[in-house]
Amino acid sequence: AIALMFAVSKKIIESHMSILNGAWKPTEIVGSELSGKNLYVIGNGNIGKKIQGLGAALNMNVSYADSKTSESEIDEQLMQADFICLALPLNNQTEGMIHAKRLEIMKDTAILINVARGLIIDQDDLYTALKEGTIAGAGLDVFPDDSTITEPGEGILRFAQLKNVVTTPHNAYNSQETMSRLGSELLADLESCIQSKPINVVN
Repeated sequence: AIALMFAVSKKIIESHMSILNGAWKPTEIVGSELSGKNLYVIGNGNIGKKIQGLGAALNMNVSYADSKTSESEIDEQLMQADFICLALPLNNQTEGMIHAKRLEIMKDTAILINVARGLIIDQDDLYTALKEGTIAGAGLDVFPDDSTITEPGEGILRFAQLKNVVTTPHNAYNSQETMSRLGSELLADLESCIQSKPINVVN
C-alpha cells in the first residue's frame, strides 16, 4: 500500500515510461510528497494497522475507520483525506462502498489506494472519476474476480492505460519474506493443533 502511494504520488511509472520513450523531463513530471499529508485508512485489522504505523513514520496525519465508524464519519474523513487506503474485508456492508457520490466529495488532489478487494469500489464510477480528474490518481492491487483470471481483461487494462493509475496483479502480499513466514506459521499452527492448543483461531 505504501509503495503504491509513493508510485502514484511521485509519478514513478510515468517517469520510467518517459525515459523508455526517449524523453528526459526532470522538471515536467511533478509529483507530491507524503509527509504532512492526511492519510485515511479504511480498515483497522492487521494490514490496516501496519499501514497506519508506516504512515505515521512518514510524518503523515493518520486517521482510520473500523466497523464501528458511521457512514457520516467516513464521508467527513473522505473530504479531508489526501490519501485514502482501503484495507478492509469484502462483505454485504462494504461492497460498492466507494461509489460516485463518495468519489465526488474527495479532494481533486486525493489518491485512492486499494489493497483490499476490488468489489469494494464501483469500478465504472472510479474509472470515470480518474478520467475526468475528480480525484488525482489511484493505486490498485485488486480487481473484481482477480483470483480466477490468468490474464488481464478490458476491465483491468482500462485502468492500467491511465497515466494517473498504477496497477499490480493482486501481489501486494507477495515477497520472499512473506512466503518464508507463511511456511513457519503453518508449521506452528500444525504443532499447536497436535498439542490441543490451537493458535490463530478465527472463531
